[in-house]
Amino acid sequence: MTITHILVDFENTQPSADDVALLRGPDQRLWIFRGPSQKKYDVEFAEALLTLGDRVHFIKCEKSGRNALDMHIAFQMGRLLGDLTQAPDGPQAFAFVVVSRDTDYEPLLQYVRAQGYAARRVISVREALGTAPAQATSVAKPGRSRTAAPTTAAKTRAPAPKTKPTRKAPATKKTKAAAKSASPKSASPQSAAKSVAAPAARAATEPFDELVDKTIDRLRDHPRNRPTRRDRMESWLASHLRSKLASGEVPAIVAALEKRGVVTFTGNKIEYPLWA
Repeated sequence: MTITHILVDFENTQPSADDVALLRGPDQRLWIFRGPSQKKYDVEFAEALLTLGDRVHFIKCEKSGRNALDMHIAFQMGRLLGDLTQAPDGPQAFAFVVVSRDTDYEPLLQYVRAQGYAARRVISVREALGTAPAQATSVAKPGRSRTAAPTTAAKTRAPAPKTKPTRKAPATKKTKAAAKSASPKSASPQSAAKSVAAPAARAATEPFDELVDKTIDRLRDHPRNRPTRRDRMESWLASHLRSKLASGEVPAIVAALEKRGVVTFTGNKIEYPLWA
């Protein structure tokens, strides 16, 4: 029997009670790694954990820092791998799944796999158990779908300038003079091209989920600079992600932060329950 250890980076990924309820097999172990400022669990989530008995373990990171919790997960994986010296099945005895949106784990997991052990990273407990919808298993898909649209549109419009009818009627001197007086002096071909390209330049340069993850990291690592009101949050996002945002994405990021439980709103006031 292969024992699967699911190690949850609770600082950036919070499973729900329904996720925990999916852990039914005796060969599944759940590890919750939380930061020093995370002092509360949702009641339903805590009750779901109780049903796991000794199959759930809690580890608190005593110090805050960008990679502090990552190192705790890496150390615990090393301790568990040490038990393989007494396991008759060798590398097949254990499998490791890190639940986190943080891509910093990839070099570690690649090294573990090179030693012959099963190890991977996912973004949810459901994905770890193979019950997540197909679209939830890839973070990069939203980014590709948004950037592909302008390219397709450009391709479909490209043949238009090649049509010949516009060249058959030469412009008279009066027509040229009227066109010159009707347009501003600054409307050169180069500036006209820039004005046409402006909407494409506002397309998102990074996948939406990655922008949300980076926002969570920044809020976690800079507690003194967290916005305290919704309007200030929107201004803060527009300032920090200005070159990476697509038009109108600031409200969507605020909604994503609220959905993930990073922020809650009381009127216009913001609270951060994960780091209360």
